[in-house]
Amino acid sequence: MSIIGYMETKRKTRILLVAEFSLLNTGFSVMNYEMLKRLHESDEFEVAEFASYIGDDDPRINEVPWKVYPVIPSTSKKQETALYQEKYRTAQFGELRFEDTVLDFKPDIVFSYRDYWHDEYITRSPYRNLFYYMWSVCVDSEPPHPEWLSTYETVDLLTSYTDWGLNVLKNYGSNNLNIADHNTMPGIDLEMFSPKNKSDIRGAFGLKDNLNIILSVMRNQPRKLFPDLIRGFMETVDGLYRDGKKELADNTYLYLHTGNPDVGFDIVEEIKKYNASHRVLLTYLCDSCNFVFPSFVRGEMCHCPQCGNLSCHNPNTNSGVTREQLANIYACSDLYVQVSTAGALEIPIIEAKASGLPTIAVDYAAPFELNRMGGAFGKIKVLGFKQEGVRETGQFRAVPDIEHFSKLLRKYLLLNKEGKEEWSTKARKAAEKHHGADLTADKWIKLFKNVSVLPEDRWYKTPDPIVVDPSKIPYNANDSIFVRFCYENFLPNKHQAKTFYQEKKILKGLSLTYTVIDGAGVAPTNRESIINGFSEITNKYNHFQEHRYNILVLQKNVVGPEIPFKVL
Repeated sequence: MSIIGYMETKRKTRILLVAEFSLLNTGFSVMNYEMLKRLHESDEFEVAEFASYIGDDDPRINEVPWKVYPVIPSTSKKQETALYQEKYRTAQFGELRFEDTVLDFKPDIVFSYRDYWHDEYITRSPYRNLFYYMWSVCVDSEPPHPEWLSTYETVDLLTSYTDWGLNVLKNYGSNNLNIADHNTMPGIDLEMFSPKNKSDIRGAFGLKDNLNIILSVMRNQPRKLFPDLIRGFMETVDGLYRDGKKELADNTYLYLHTGNPDVGFDIVEEIKKYNASHRVLLTYLCDSCNFVFPSFVRGEMCHCPQCGNLSCHNPNTNSGVTREQLANIYACSDLYVQVSTAGALEIPIIEAKASGLPTIAVDYAAPFELNRMGGAFGKIKVLGFKQEGVRETGQFRAVPDIEHFSKLLRKYLLLNKEGKEEWSTKARKAAEKHHGADLTADKWIKLFKNVSVLPEDRWYKTPDPIVVDPSKIPYNANDSIFVRFCYENFLPNKHQAKTFYQEKKILKGLSLTYTVIDGAGVAPTNRESIINGFSEITNKYNHFQEHRYNILVLQKNVVGPEIPFKVL
């Protein structure tokens, strides 16, 4: 039942972006800003952003003309700050504040494009039935995990960064997924990342003009194969020496823009292992004066050559270079290389092309598609695939042919000046054709325009609580009928748990007498535990529906008990 006197009037479609804050110094943030700006300036959309890595007290939230809902609470909110820190793993992406944001902005459409573990909480929201959810999911390998596919079934519209990713979803989704007809490949700032005066930038970095600089920009994590990259590079250099091309070998360097230490490899040990200490440059930045420079290994901390303080280190996820500084790192280089086992997009490949760097990348996953969009000097062959176990993702990871990579690198180095310039031009043209931020915005806008907006009175309807009443379960129901009845009657619409996969998981637990050690984590259960699990979900749903009615209709801010976050 709607509130008396409510009338629907023509209005703009309200769209909420769930992502990192649009004024941060990252590639995604730049794209967020350009897209939100386009939407805000239109006559069709009202936009807001639910922004990670920004707090209530940050003045930058007032520098954009649309509404910003920060994820980080003000330091003055002691209790909320303590809860944020306690649940940081998901709170940093917005789980603790999502319901309040939805209730205030009342979005027609929510959209996001982050990893599964960043945004899956949206599919568990007690307000999930009140908005249309679009998710551009990260697909970096195949097959997708069954639990991910199960969650994707509850999303109103799925897309992905690449056509390769869309095809993976189609191939493994068993026709249970609602998939868009085009990708939403993120674009970049083509002015920021563009060919620059290489001589000037190298001079500022203390690098000579006659060097051949082979760049790789990757986070130091297991799927980025730094040991193989260093080994393949050194094989190329050693081969040049054996063939009497001493001058070319002397002037060829590998530049790694990455963090060390991090979750992947000990980069310094790998450099030493392959006798590459005099061949590999790393980025260092100063926390005191923000000076950035390439150098041979200097340890985890070193003195800054500009201010003299012991405050220089390799970039990491907490302290990195600015976009301007990163653009200069690309611009001082000649060729971009990426050796990895998988990839959902690999924006550095796109940034490199925009900066005039041809690329060499493994021919699998998203790089497979990028390799065919122009500017790819070489495609590293895949020798085969290694499948991860059920305790990981169960996905296939590429095993690249490092000997082939070494041959491709040698082939590039032997090009004359004109040949390298021609490839630089090809790379830039590919970026201009395929990777502008406007192209990405146009793709999202096309999807938004196809959505039939739900009636506005949905926000003001009287709550219709879900009652978990075991007495309603059919008498003498077997396990299968019991579980099916619970799923049909004791769960909110569109909740993440309301899928056949989750139903089978519960049914399996009823039949077990021991814990199954597998990726799904299935353990023995009983009917009472299952009823309690459904009750937790419905209690949270009922609580927030009552809260919605109190705030929007009765205009009372009634604070209820904290509802625990739990997934069946």
